[in-house]
Amino acid sequence: MNDLRRELSSASANPHAHLRTDLTQQPQDPPPSGGSFLWLGGNPHDDQWIASANFPTPNDGEESIALCWSGTFAANLFDGDIRNWTKSGHAALEKWLDETLPKLCDIQPKPGNGIRRLGLVAHHTHLLSDVAGQMRLWHNRKDQGLATILYPSGLIAPSMMKDIDDHLIRSISNLGPRCSLCILEDIAPPVGSQDEVHFQRAPWGTGILPHALIERLLGEHLPASTPVIISTDPPFFC
Repeated sequence: MNDLRRELSSASANPHAHLRTDLTQQPQDPPPSGGSFLWLGGNPHDDQWIASANFPTPNDGEESIALCWSGTFAANLFDGDIRNWTKSGHAALEKWLDETLPKLCDIQPKPGNGIRRLGLVAHHTHLLSDVAGQMRLWHNRKDQGLATILYPSGLIAPSMMKDIDDHLIRSISNLGPRCSLCILEDIAPPVGSQDEVHFQRAPWGTGILPHALIERLLGEHLPASTPVIISTDPPFFC
């Protein structure tokens, strides 16, 4: 990881990248290029979830992104629900985006202000759960203010481990050139449970992901101007 970390943190080689390891502060300190990231926690599909538009307006030429999950029908955030992957789940996500993007996003800001976007962080148990869904939204919603987020660990379900290289190649090669942000986090097997719904989340570099492969793929497909958040310590965004 040292080579990748050194490359991404070098202002001369990569003036827009900024490694953020503390997601408990909202908003994050702006990267050298300006702008900020704000995490909106919880389940957006919950009736109690409120999308706050009160995050800092970036300066002219800068961009701020509000980050959140795509949501789930399940009572608990990562339990999964079969309805998430059906037509009703697709319709629920599209309806939510129709309502939320105009509230949070500003892609034609007033003079002196920067752009504000919404970034959905995909997870294999949620409404937005795979590369195909992210590519569809990139194609249909990028001009409405939706930012694509590359979160490789979130797209990996336990059943995918036998073909994990193929899944990572597909996700990073497709989403890397199109994403506005990359979040690196690791996964570890469930502890003391036979639950196969999802892995335990772990600091980057401490889990079971093929780190060398991911770093090579990012070097090949992630533009040098794309910011990267490396999660090295809990608590993670949730």
